[in-house]
Amino acid sequence: MLTKDEKKYLAKISASKRASVKPFDPKAKETGDLIVKKIEEKLPTARVLFMGATALRIAGQDDIDIYVLAKQKNFDKYLPTLKKLFGKPKHTHKTFVEWKFEENSYPVELYLTELTGTH
Repeated sequence: MLTKDEKKYLAKISASKRASVKPFDPKAKETGDLIVKKIEEKLPTARVLFMGATALRIAGQDDIDIYVLAKQKNFDKYLPTLKKLFGKPKHTHKTFVEWKFEENSYPVELYLTELTGTH
């Protein structure tokens, strides 16, 4: 059973969009690890998570998903450094900021996102 938000998300995806699943690529994992390292060197107190299929070393879309977790009130502490490292964000929302770019020919989605729950 899909939630209301999940249905809204799926409704925004074009019917012509195709997803492809590729075998795990160790070079994509290395690229993701380097991005995490770059963030941690500049923001040593940040909580950085490398997630998704590439991080898990399993087949997937051969992309890199990285999350920088912070309380929303602290976004301003992280934004200048993340902008220097990765440029202008693609989207800025109340609870997250999103970058999309390529690194070593791999698509990267990077989020500065609200720290919630027990993270």
